[in-house]
Amino acid sequence: MRVVITRPQPAAERTAAALAARGHDVWEVPLMRIEPIEADLSGTWGAVIVTSANAPGAIAGNSAFAALLKLPVYAVGRRSAEAAQQAGFADVTTAGGDVRDLVQLVAERHADASAPLLYLAGENRASDLVGELAA
Repeated sequence: MRVVITRPQPAAERTAAALAARGHDVWEVPLMRIEPIEADLSGTWGAVIVTSANAPGAIAGNSAFAALLKLPVYAVGRRSAEAAQQAGFADVTTAGGDVRDLVQLVAERHADASAPLLYLAGENRASDLVGELAA
């Protein structure tokens, strides 16, 4: 079977390798690319939220990175949690892969928190985490 992979790199490579190992003819055509942008992440944050494995590495060069590493991280799934740990975050909790579970986890752990949460996200997102947390 021929399969076209449209995910950004390096996820496209990982998916293509898995499909090729199963005997598929794979063509990688990433429709997006991951590019970190300059952002002022200084401030007093209560925790960091990530829904993408690309997010933790994207802030590695940020001037606030060392301070952010001290915060707890709530990750949507295993890959984003592993990426946070690889970036140097020590206190990482995963919601198991679903945004609804992540919303519930954050709501349970930070219901009375006074400091805002820092959501590291790209421009294109699959769900409305901010809207669900606000509700």
